[in-house]
Amino acid sequence: MSTWYTIIVHLFFYTSILVGADDRFNLLTSDKQPTYELLSLLDAFKVVHDGTVEDIVKQTQHHWLRKPGTERWEINAQQTTSQQLASMYYQDDNDYIDDLLASIGIVHAIYPTKRKYDYLLFNGGPAEYLRPRMKALRDVLTACTIERVVFLTGEVPLDTSQEPIKEQVQKLLIACNVDHACRKSKVTPQNEYALNFMAFIMQSKLPRGWHHNRISIITEEHPIIHRDAKPGVEFVKTPMQGSIRPNTASTFKLWLQSQPKPGSCLAISHQPFIGYQDAVAHNTLPHGFTVETIGKPAPVNVLVHLDTIARWLYVAHQQQS
Repeated sequence: MSTWYTIIVHLFFYTSILVGADDRFNLLTSDKQPTYELLSLLDAFKVVHDGTVEDIVKQTQHHWLRKPGTERWEINAQQTTSQQLASMYYQDDNDYIDDLLASIGIVHAIYPTKRKYDYLLFNGGPAEYLRPRMKALRDVLTACTIERVVFLTGEVPLDTSQEPIKEQVQKLLIACNVDHACRKSKVTPQNEYALNFMAFIMQSKLPRGWHHNRISIITEEHPIIHRDAKPGVEFVKTPMQGSIRPNTASTFKLWLQSQPKPGSCLAISHQPFIGYQDAVAHNTLPHGFTVETIGKPAPVNVLVHLDTIARWLYVAHQQQS
């Protein structure tokens, strides 16, 4: 790994540590009331509500949540921009909605606020999610001291409706800076767990010491593992429950069955999902764990932003209750 890359990463992370993370999310106030920015966003989209969080959750679930059975890529593929939506709802300023989304904390990159964590919790997913998240993983392991990396994954079948698995894998390996010879691998993962495993094993720019650590696999049948190697790597292999896919909460819960010692956690996601997955982590991890969630931005349809805000509000309200 180049010296200049390491220096640049450290500069970004030192800056974020000085700034802190108290104001990175702006969805609800400290006393769990809707912020001015959230109320303004609701007003811009003509969402009628009575001002309470309970009713705002109800209305956003109705107006913004994608229909059951609809995938995120399907609403993302509609190519609806915030400017197009703004022209329908708020014609005076086409940048207004973009500014509100950014102020809520669902657009820009978020960085760690400390230099050392006990656990790095990597929220796994399909290839398009892994590309920005693997870059964030590489940066964190360069700039921070981490005791254990935990990949929270599930046996979700890979979606081939957009592109073949081989193309998904090739794009991911290119994003992971895997050299050309390794990209000729004939291995074809069939689910997200296997894809996440491949991405980590073939990642070519991880700091020295991370490639050869013993990897532990946590499964529903065998959740207990022996944690002795430091640094160490764990893969949480969450099964499908019939047709129900593993989600962020279920992967956390399976990891907790392995009886990890409470400690400080840094979770990796990417925008616009950081706030939502941070709320899930706070709801799921028991007393004794601390967690903050970071990640890089990625371009998505504004409808994905609204869908994610609806889910984030629902989880944040559960946390309040």
